[in-house]
Amino acid sequence: MKIEVIGDKVSLDISGAYTVEELNKLIEKVAQARAQIANDPPEMKPNVTVQAIGGMPWWTEFKTDMGMSLFTYRHPGLGWIGVMLRPFEVAQLIGYLASQLNTAITSKATVPIGADDTPPNIGSGGRRLLH
Repeated sequence: MKIEVIGDKVSLDISGAYTVEELNKLIEKVAQARAQIANDPPEMKPNVTVQAIGGMPWWTEFKTDMGMSLFTYRHPGLGWIGVMLRPFEVAQLIGYLASQLNTAITSKATVPIGADDTPPNIGSGGRRLLH
């Protein structure tokens, strides 16, 4: 397996058969190479197309030793992905999501909020917990 950044391109020599663990390492190395050449804007802009998935399991917990919240979700193709959120980012995210939920409820969104139109359980990470 060879992954090399050459200018604004990534050269890949990855022929072979891979286990899940080896694929995870390969994906991580390809992502690191992409990060070196990507020119992604630092913030999302309106009308930007992104690949979005729904219904994936997720988990969150507060890491007291770091003073931050760990938020992880399981992408079907990439496995578990984690993000560390500082307290002010948690507050911002809660505010944005609460506003979006309020809009969904008050606008009588065509997509049901839950099976019986009640807000879903917080945390669908298998244990249905939110720490």
